[in-house]
Amino acid sequence: MLTDRSTTLRFDDHTSDTIKLNNGIGQGDPLSMALYQFYNADLLDIPKSKDESAIAYVDDAILTVTAKTFQEAHDKLVSMMTRPGGAIEWTRTHNSQFEYSKLALVDFAHPAKKVSRPPLTLPSITVTPSKSAKYLGVILDQGLNWKEQVAHATGKGSKWAAQIRRIARPTWGLTPGAARRIYQGVAIPRILYGIDIWCTPTHKNTRGKVTQGPTATIAKLATAQRAGALAITGGFRTSPTDSLDAHAALLPMHLRIGKAHHDAATRMATLPSKHPLYNHLKRAAKCQPRRHKSPLHHLAVSMSVPPDQIEKIPIVHINPANGQEPKINITIPDNKEESIQVEAHAEESVRVYTDGSSHNGKVGAAAVLRRSGRPDRILRVYLGKEEHHTVYEAELAGILLGLHLIKTERKCRRVKCVIGADNQAAIQAMHTDFTSPGQHIAAESLITAKQIINAKKSRDFGLTLRWIAGHSGIPGNERADEEAKRAAEGKSSDKSDLPRYLRNPLQKSISAIKQKHNSTTNDRWKEEWQASDRYKRLRASDTATPSSKKYLKLISDNNLSRKTAS
Repeated sequence: MLTDRSTTLRFDDHTSDTIKLNNGIGQGDPLSMALYQFYNADLLDIPKSKDESAIAYVDDAILTVTAKTFQEAHDKLVSMMTRPGGAIEWTRTHNSQFEYSKLALVDFAHPAKKVSRPPLTLPSITVTPSKSAKYLGVILDQGLNWKEQVAHATGKGSKWAAQIRRIARPTWGLTPGAARRIYQGVAIPRILYGIDIWCTPTHKNTRGKVTQGPTATIAKLATAQRAGALAITGGFRTSPTDSLDAHAALLPMHLRIGKAHHDAATRMATLPSKHPLYNHLKRAAKCQPRRHKSPLHHLAVSMSVPPDQIEKIPIVHINPANGQEPKINITIPDNKEESIQVEAHAEESVRVYTDGSSHNGKVGAAAVLRRSGRPDRILRVYLGKEEHHTVYEAELAGILLGLHLIKTERKCRRVKCVIGADNQAAIQAMHTDFTSPGQHIAAESLITAKQIINAKKSRDFGLTLRWIAGHSGIPGNERADEEAKRAAEGKSSDKSDLPRYLRNPLQKSISAIKQKHNSTTNDRWKEEWQASDRYKRLRASDTATPSSKKYLKLISDNNLSRKTAS
């Protein structure tokens, strides 16, 4: 892997000749991240007992131990550093010396306990315990109360709000809409970095009052967002926070934190079952301790669907060692008129029309096979509720149904076949790497297509996937649309007639789950805003409806000066 490698250097408009690499790899090589996992893997093998552990991310490593006293804990750390096969020996065998001045020692204990924290003595240095240390951008303090991390996050928020205010002055500068995009895309990710670790969302008790959750922390973060809302809208310093959020279309901080937790939880739920984190999340979702909940337990609570019922998205779906998968011939006309013309002059003997539909909060898919001189063959499948599945999934399921109809069609070995779908995104998914939500159905479709091509083994056989304009009077497409609506009503074909992949309920779509959560969050925001006194005093309340951005659009008119819009 590391032989016969070379690189080039580029400065401005000059590119050097090829330079051979005789040792290691060039800086910036994409392989460096993967190879480093092998390079520092021995560090993770240092722990030998259940009270010892190690964590490493590239060149940032942590050794942790648990003990009854800090002196005992320090003795174990010294052992992990100096024992045969320990960290110090690793530096010699791997030609990578530790920078001892960067070593940080943090003794974690309950804030209420007053304990002595002695120094830790290594052969080359004596390390004094620190009150806090930063690891991967998150500040860990001795009591794990996250005060320093909260101060750091709010400081970043205030800094970015000040920067936005500088480029959005009352007399000149960015429009409020542009200022909001900068704040949403730059400031918010930095404020909420690692929020699922150091802050939990508030929740209500049975009486409907907010009694649990870090309300003080959320209040500080809300103050940071308030500064951003003032910079966006140009409002007065005394403007109420909830009114600023509504006019700037910024989700209130307590709801934003809940959304961040939900997004993190659903993202972890899509991990493959062999991923190290998956089983931990699954156990956390099944068992909730009454005390000492970990961040993983709080994440599991935010999910409305158990992790084992959510679709799994692989990091890599196609194994490069198995060669390139066969590609389906795809045709996408440039416009609606051309699509109608192509369909009118199509020469394929077997035509299949597919469609997916959402009807009355339910999702279904259908496929109709048409062949001259034979009755139509139809397959329908009901996917489930709209809160668990998307129309995109239904469109992909329709294509899979269409392929299954061709696969089971008699006497079509020497004929041309075409599948017509009115969703370009679903068609183009056949030429992707299948690592996006819902594309597991596309991967199954490609497997079915491969089986069809291998079974026919005829030069006269052809298989094309074509985009056809929807609702354009094409009889086959109109029939597929009708059947898809019937499928959405729960009228599926017999299981024995369906592809094996669609005979059992599909796992829930992460896209549908997020859409449902976002809708619920916006409804909650709307209820809270409309219940406030500020909303009742507005003369034009519809322009400040949360998440509608109506007011923001009005004041972002380029014909208005920044002073007038503020």
